[in-house]
Amino acid sequence: MPNPIKVLHVVDSMGAGGMENGIANLSHHLPTENFDLHVCCIRTGGIIGERLKHPSQLYEINKPPGFSFRCVKQLRKITQKLQPDIIHTHNLGPLIYASLSTCMGKKWKILHGEHAELFGTELSLRRKKIRKLMYRRCRAIHCVSAQLTKQIASHGFGHENLHTIPNGVDTSKFTPAYDKSRARDKLPIKGITDDSFLIGVVGRFGPMKGHSLLLQAFEELASRQAQPCLIIAGDGGPEKARILQQISKSKYKDRIHWLGFQKNMVAVYQAIDLLVSPSFNEGMSNAVLEAMACSVPVLANKACGNSEILSRTGGGTVSSMERASDLAEQLACTLRNKDQLNTQGAAGREAVNTVFSISKMADNYGALYHSLACQ
Repeated sequence: MPNPIKVLHVVDSMGAGGMENGIANLSHHLPTENFDLHVCCIRTGGIIGERLKHPSQLYEINKPPGFSFRCVKQLRKITQKLQPDIIHTHNLGPLIYASLSTCMGKKWKILHGEHAELFGTELSLRRKKIRKLMYRRCRAIHCVSAQLTKQIASHGFGHENLHTIPNGVDTSKFTPAYDKSRARDKLPIKGITDDSFLIGVVGRFGPMKGHSLLLQAFEELASRQAQPCLIIAGDGGPEKARILQQISKSKYKDRIHWLGFQKNMVAVYQAIDLLVSPSFNEGMSNAVLEAMACSVPVLANKACGNSEILSRTGGGTVSSMERASDLAEQLACTLRNKDQLNTQGAAGREAVNTVFSISKMADNYGALYHSLACQ
């Protein structure tokens, strides 16, 4: 029997995030007799790193702020020790360090993954030049949505071996609630009744995640209706302090509940009536897919990946969220149409089962790893 294909994932960290969650899921769903997965964090590990099938296979370099030649040397040592068949980098920073530590991909095969729409400084002339140079050293490139793949190519980052591998969800874990009241009892909050309409948002407090916009829209909605409550699940990120201060000053703060990071996200999805994804920058949102797997309808911003999921599946609505007043009106319209919400919830669950399952994602990565290892 041939040796398993050894893959070294190189990431910034394994803190809370959709890409990190996907790597942890891969470690559990790729057969260990065929694949041997390791993870190297340029900075530190994190709470998702603890979810790896073998957490002992996680390495931390603890890179200081700014560029670090020590980081290049440390990654080279780890690579020489492991002798991976494939180095799988995720987003630009890890690709830079992996390229430099492998003599620009000459000594090891590099597979690079993009997980978010390129935006702002990522499209600066300097970064575009770096990306083009680094892409040439990769054996293959993959993106998590067809829209992202199209965007990558449109900016001149095309590659002869370019793939789209959508994210996937474990539908045996993320399941619909059979008793929503019981699911709500599991949440660490008080004041929720059977009449409450729970609007959820999931994610770290990043500058592009849209928490502030959603809070403004919720205040406008709450001034008109008594049923809506806002559930915020997630932690960390540069906008955390500002968002928590915004909540504390809200006139409706008693109806806004911040849960922090939740290990058991299934309980959160099963308790809410609607997931809102106000993010301005997504590759393919794991939170959207997880909510759909739990038969929760979704209202999402027109970010890369969201339109692809929802227009393809009918699991929710895509809306422009440029202004808080627009989002508030869309939320009010959504709340008035409970039948549509039920239809979207059922459609979302069916679509995730057939199109966005974790087994399909794992099979796609496994096939790509095998193809590259055989080159």
